[in-house]
Amino acid sequence: MRIPINNIVQFILLQCKKQNIDESHSLGHALNVLDYSKKLYNEEVINYPSLMKQQHIIYTTALLHDICDSKYNENVYSSLNLIQDFLYDNKYLEQDVVIISNIIDGMSYHKVVNYGFPNVKEYQTSYHIVREADLLSGYEFNRAVLYGIYKRNQTYLDSFDESKDLYKTRMGTLISNNMFTTNSGKCYAENIFQEEKKKILNLESIINGF
Repeated sequence: MRIPINNIVQFILLQCKKQNIDESHSLGHALNVLDYSKKLYNEEVINYPSLMKQQHIIYTTALLHDICDSKYNENVYSSLNLIQDFLYDNKYLEQDVVIISNIIDGMSYHKVVNYGFPNVKEYQTSYHIVREADLLSGYEFNRAVLYGIYKRNQTYLDSFDESKDLYKTRMGTLISNNMFTTNSGKCYAENIFQEEKKKILNLESIINGF
């Protein structure tokens, strides 16, 4: 089926406005996760050709996953219901709506840490692609800084320092803690992590030069 991407983008914009979702988790982030999902898909489909039939699941979930983020809406399931209604309105099959909902509901970092990976059967690789794409987007250091500024009302420097500490304790341990299950995800994660560490050092030098 053809994904109504214009409809999805408009839906994201509307929900971000309604839920006051800032730019660290809004459309820009959704598009980054979509981009990483495509990259991981291209690598994994070689070994898992069944993914070709699940491509629309991967891309749709990548775009919509943060619309029901608990950081912006305490009632996650009301937001998940909104996503489901939207998908039904856009002619998604019931089985697709169910699996998209299940992937979104079980892909957050905290849920995986607390409960492990959910069993989504034949969609397990699709689940990991979207989840790992979200983690790869999370390596973007400035995104963490923006979240501190917008959501926690921190100054730039306070958010920078806190994000730097978080980067070491969380992002630096994702690979060793087996948060990446695909070989492509691990490779991208290592490369991006090294590049972002250089970025942090560069930003520190800029800050110290002010």
